[in-house]
Amino acid sequence: KARLTRQVDASVAGGAGTRDQGMMAQNTLLASGKFNGEDGLRRLDALMPTIMRASAASGTDPKAMADMAVAFANKGYNDQQINAAIAKGMVADSMGSFGVKSMANWMPKWLAGAGDALKGEHAADALFVHAQQVRKVSGTEDEAGTNLENIIGYAASNKGDKDLKDKYGVDRKQAIAKNMEKGDDFLTAYARMVDDVAKNDKGFQALKAKAQAAGTDQE
Repeated sequence: KARLTRQVDASVAGGAGTRDQGMMAQNTLLASGKFNGEDGLRRLDALMPTIMRASAASGTDPKAMADMAVAFANKGYNDQQINAAIAKGMVADSMGSFGVKSMANWMPKWLAGAGDALKGEHAADALFVHAQQVRKVSGTEDEAGTNLENIIGYAASNKGDKDLKDKYGVDRKQAIAKNMEKGDDFLTAYARMVDDVAKNDKGFQALKAKAQAAGTDQE
């Protein structure tokens, strides 16, 4: 118990949250089963201060920040990659309109929804970028979170595969894999596939032309 208390005290030193907040974050990390034994505690000695400082700087609930760290660990991130991902989240927070305070609540859902489609240390990078893009066309951060969750769920599922194959001769998995070979992340590869399908859909192109014409008439 004394060992855990010292760890919490060290993590909140310098005003990085309260002891209760530190204990909540610590309990979340320990309960995940990703930081077991003495080795796990040594790893948390390094990770906990990062979580608490990032939480204090962004106004994020430390438990939510810890949940995000666990989500990264569940994706196979090592401790260095978890720290880097949290740091990138802070950068995204300062440069975009989707704050890490909300993102910490959504990231575990996004990563879980993507399954094996988004993996590796760049999974978080892709989600930070796409979250900011979706936020630009959404009313609120929660709306953006839901919208991105839906996009991920649809992109990672086989819904619509039969229609794609029957109507357009497109194999979703093959098309996405081909785009990823060119360097796209999974969601960008999916969006590129949808764009390609739309370009070859005469009905969609006719509606697009009509909309553009209507816009020109109004000018």
